[in-house]
Order: sequence, then C-alpha cells, then structure tokens
Amino acid sequence: MKKTVWFTRLLSENEVRQANAAGIEPLEHSLIKLNFFSAEKVLSALNRLPIPDGIIFTSKNGASSFLETVSKQYPSTSKISFFCLGDATASPLKEAGYEVHQSTVNTGEGLANYVAKHLKNGSNLWHFCSTIKRAETGETLAKLGFNYFPVESYETIETPEAGFPEIPFEAIVFYSPSAARAFSKIDSVPNSVPKVAVGETTANELKALSVSPVLIAKEASTSGILDILQEILYPKSIT
Repeated sequence: MKKTVWFTRLLSENEVRQANAAGIEPLEHSLIKLNFFSAEKVLSALNRLPIPDGIIFTSKNGASSFLETVSKQYPSTSKISFFCLGDATASPLKEAGYEVHQSTVNTGEGLANYVAKHLKNGSNLWHFCSTIKRAETGETLAKLGFNYFPVESYETIETPEAGFPEIPFEAIVFYSPSAARAFSKIDSVPNSVPKVAVGETTANELKALSVSPVLIAKEASTSGILDILQEILYPKSIT
C-alpha cells in the first residue's frame, strides 16, 4: 500500500509519476501561490541593466520565468554563462537546450563561490528570482567583486490559510523557504511527522522557525526527495 505524503506545492505530471513509482501517493496541498510577471514588465526592467556575463538561477520558478518571458531575447551563447542551484532548477533550462553550470553546494553562498571560479571580478550577473528572496546570494557575490542585479520576475505569496490537508499523511515535503514560513503559521504543527526539505536553504528556514524533525534530500530535486522518503517510510529489514 502506498504511503501518503503531503507536498506543499503542486507537482508536475512527471513528478507525480516518479512519486507513484516510488510507492508514494502525493497529496498536493500548496501553501504558496505564484504570480509570474509579464514579459513586457520583465523586459522593461532588463532594458535598464547592463548586458550580463552570467545569469544565475536559484529556483525552478526563476528558470521557468526566464524561459517564459525573455529566453528568445537572450539565446544561449558562449558569451553568457548560466549558473544553477540544484537539479530541479537546472532541468528546465537543460531541456530548453541551454548549457548550464551547476553548483555542487546547494546554498546561495555555495552558488556564489562557484560562480567566482568561472567568471572574473567585475562581471555583471543577473539573478532571476522572486520578490521574496534570501540575501546570501547577492551579498556573497557583491563581496566577491561581482555586479549583482536581481531580476524580480515573479512574486511568491504565502497562503497559510490553506491549513492542513483533510487526508492523513505520513511525511511533509518543502521546496522553498516561503512554504516553510507559511507552514509555521498554521496552528498545531505536528512535530512528530518527518519533514523533508529539498535543500539546505529550505531546511535552515524550517529549523529557524523551530519546525522539526527536518531531513534534507541528498540531491536537490524531487528524485532526491523521493529517495529519502523511501528510506524513512519503507525502512529495510535488518537481518
């Protein structure tokens, strides 16, 4: 019998298939909603910025907003490097044909340090992101001597009023600090239920909000999350 797991954001059809194959019945009950800005609005903002030497992405939503709004204006060339945090973020860009440099340290600071190994000081960097974002990526890049330009291409709206799902669940999955914050605002948080975070940034937000216990996917992707869910929900017998 499949184990029911609460995912705090909606999944793609492929992610649902992956979950089912792993013996997980995904309970999609989002605690955030996204509002992607129009291409006109994003392009207007970009026209005020210097041409980038690199473009960075720290979320799948940032990558998706780039592909939906401005990718045709800035095709992949050897002059513009693309940098990503995590497999989930890199995947849509790779599928679209972009060559992506991917940090092996799944934090904003780790990505900034990774960029510094590939681009020289003084390079211009665009960061496709939400109106709500952690400061560590930009602050670290600035300290390393880069010109950092956040491109706010969508807004993330926390919806704690969604509350808990009515269907029982055996674990909870978080993909973003925004979902973690919304979750912490709900009364009667079940501390005994395992929480799985897609990466260190989301896990740190949960811990800062005194949400426990928190497990971190070894790989920052839905596949990585499913691996750890299988470990905790289908423990192997010790012989």
